[in-house]
Amino acid sequence: MKRILFFTALVLLLGSCEKPQDVPTSLTSTSDVVCKSGEDLKTGEPGKTQSCISFEYDGDSTLYMVHYNAGFNCCPEQILVDLEVKGDSLIITEDDLKQDCRCNCLFHVNITVHNLKRTKYHVKFIEPLARVESLLVFDLDLKKKPTGQECVTRDYIPWQ
Repeated sequence: MKRILFFTALVLLLGSCEKPQDVPTSLTSTSDVVCKSGEDLKTGEPGKTQSCISFEYDGDSTLYMVHYNAGFNCCPEQILVDLEVKGDSLIITEDDLKQDCRCNCLFHVNITVHNLKRTKYHVKFIEPLARVESLLVFDLDLKKKPTGQECVTRDYIPWQ
């Protein structure tokens, strides 16, 4: 009788164990919504004519990025950032909420991607003011190069 109860309990216990579900990849972002000028640059930051992504992977599941010199309207209420994962592609779309001024300027945007596997990705940034010939698109191999920077040079407003 004890054996029957033991095996019944064991079967119930094993049957009730759920496999952990994959936690979806997600994104959080912050920015100070203050226009940057050439005089604002800190040591080590890219120059005004460059739009750059600095990245650092924590080795586990979090990718920290800073988008230096992201171009937006001068008076955004908020800078919005969205992430779409398509296979091995990370598509990051940036936009500004409200465009209250008739000017554009540069901002720094902090982006954190959560629950990201340590593998290879094709990264594409979609930005409101970037032209097709100077898009921020690059390959990212988090196993071989967990930290680094990718830049494009832009010679049009607001990067001039």
